[in-house]
Amino acid sequence: MAMIECPNCMMQISDKAKKCVHCGTIFILEEKSLCIECGAELEEGASICSKCGCPAKVEPIAPNYETFQQTGTLKIDAMKKPKGIKLLVCVIVLLLLTITAAILTMQYQQKKTAEKYAQNLDLAMSTMLSGADIAGSCCAFIDHVWFNAIYQRTDNATDKYTQSDGEFVSDFNKALENLFADSNFYDRINSLMENQEKVRSIIQELENPSEEYTDACEAVLKIYDAYLTLTDMAINPTGSLQTFSSDFDAADAEFASYCQTAKIDISQYQENRETEKALRRSREYAENLRYAMNMIISGAADSENCCNLIVQVWNHAIWQKKDTATDKYTRPNGYFVSDFNDALENLFADPDFQTQINAITENQETVNSIIGKLKNPPEEYKAAYDTLADCYRAYRTFTNMAINPTGSLTSFSEDFNTADTELMLYYHDMEFYLQEQ
Repeated sequence: MAMIECPNCMMQISDKAKKCVHCGTIFILEEKSLCIECGAELEEGASICSKCGCPAKVEPIAPNYETFQQTGTLKIDAMKKPKGIKLLVCVIVLLLLTITAAILTMQYQQKKTAEKYAQNLDLAMSTMLSGADIAGSCCAFIDHVWFNAIYQRTDNATDKYTQSDGEFVSDFNKALENLFADSNFYDRINSLMENQEKVRSIIQELENPSEEYTDACEAVLKIYDAYLTLTDMAINPTGSLQTFSSDFDAADAEFASYCQTAKIDISQYQENRETEKALRRSREYAENLRYAMNMIISGAADSENCCNLIVQVWNHAIWQKKDTATDKYTRPNGYFVSDFNDALENLFADPDFQTQINAITENQETVNSIIGKLKNPPEEYKAAYDTLADCYRAYRTFTNMAINPTGSLTSFSEDFNTADTELMLYYHDMEFYLQEQ
């Protein structure tokens, strides 16, 4: 047994004292018995808990002098916590851990789902670009075969479809049938259909996007619609050559526009299409050159016939020469007209002659339209276009002479011969360019 100082009054007291005999500070509270299982207070002298039946065990409360000295407040150590409380705490902790794990799992799954969706978006675009490129090249070749079958143009790349035994097929549809029956071309079309199926499957995976991918999904669906239009044209070409070409250009432009809006890199796709369009434009330009020259020669031939008859009527009216071909204009009543202009008026009033003049006027309008299409020629046709422009000026002079003859008989005849010679020279130059191409 030892003597210690009271933490409160500093007087000497026994270390076994339950309270200070000088100041009355209590160090040990009156012992109470609590059930270690349920925490209920036990009756004095009880051997078991009346609440749960657990055997009684008293745990005294000991004073904590050290805490009292530091804070000035006596702290009594709590008795041991009952096992029920410990169990409850364990359950709560376990529940929190389970909830946390569930949240983390859900967040992980959402992240993986988002990553998978983004991958499907990229896969959809890359697959559509691949299919659109195949469709573009197929449509370009279909256009090539179609064109050469109609205009009967010889070409090593298309002859086996457009010709049979050295002769052009009578119907362009037969040429297209030959093309689609070709094993190499069929394989390309078959790969395109497989591409469509793959894209369709990916698009189905993109249904019900999360909010962050709604805009991206809408953009891809627009591209998908344009992609289907483009690829279906290659698989089943319809319409005329003109509508097929224009519809393809429209579908191609729409596809490219949607891709650019979605900031998709389509540089390689565009480069391939531009190359194909340049080749098609070159073919079409050459054909329009030929068509323009054919129409010019046709109009010039009609003008030459009309001008020859004009000169003949003019000459016979002046020199009063009888001729069964001109008498109805120069001497309609059996007598020669007094003025050659009357003879020319009679000629232009003749329905048959007027029909020829109208045909020349219509020919001029057609040629004007074609010449308008030939402006801004490809590099390889610039020299040909310059020659055509010279030929066109000579043609206009020549045909206008038939439509509206002026001057004297001598000047008209000389101008007619000059225009005729000049026109034929330019025509032969154009033949040279067309044969080269």
